[in-house]
Amino acid sequence: MGLSEGSLLLSTLGVALLGGGHCFGMCGGIAAMAGISRAPAYHAGRLIGYAAIGAVAGAFGKAMFAFLGNHPGWQLAVFFVFLGALGFQFWRVWTGALSAGARWGIPLAKLRSKFARSGGAFGYGLATAFVPCGWFAYFGWIAAATGSPVLGSLVFVSLWAGALPALLAAAVAFHSLRARFPGAAFRRTAAFVLLVTTLVTLGPRIDGFAATAAARGAAPVCGPHP
Repeated sequence: MGLSEGSLLLSTLGVALLGGGHCFGMCGGIAAMAGISRAPAYHAGRLIGYAAIGAVAGAFGKAMFAFLGNHPGWQLAVFFVFLGALGFQFWRVWTGALSAGARWGIPLAKLRSKFARSGGAFGYGLATAFVPCGWFAYFGWIAAATGSPVLGSLVFVSLWAGALPALLAAAVAFHSLRARFPGAAFRRTAAFVLLVTTLVTLGPRIDGFAATAAARGAAPVCGPHP
């Protein structure tokens, strides 16, 4: 690539670290389900899964650039388009992160219990590495832009490393709350947080819907009668 490998990896790592709030909201609960004691095995599974996905994306990019003509301009164009898209995405408010995490909660709880019976926190981490999100997709295209399975893998390792502090913090926070508010108190606290999150997430949308409905109500449905 025309861009040095070191600059590429530092850029992706920096973006992943800055986007830790998104990872905390969307995947923090998933990581918390693995437990504190099994966190090393869980995150090792995620690391292997991410590295494999990045290698596949890099191989795809290599094949794509071979078809288009292996010119550095193609690689730089794809890289900067999607790095720029990441920048724009970072400026957004991550209102969908918690709701997306909740949507995956039930199937992932079943997945976790399946692996937990066999003591497989590593397998649980490996499986959850494939949970899709928009943030994840941008890194996939950046990995493809490297045109190299090795560099593509390292791009996803950078994403893994950047998300790691947020996921560890989420797991510690979850289990600290659970210890501080045992039993029904913890459930009530979790329910309160969930309700507040729902109101914060849906509030702007409800206002927008009400404004749209009011505008439609103000408009005449049909013309005046003769």
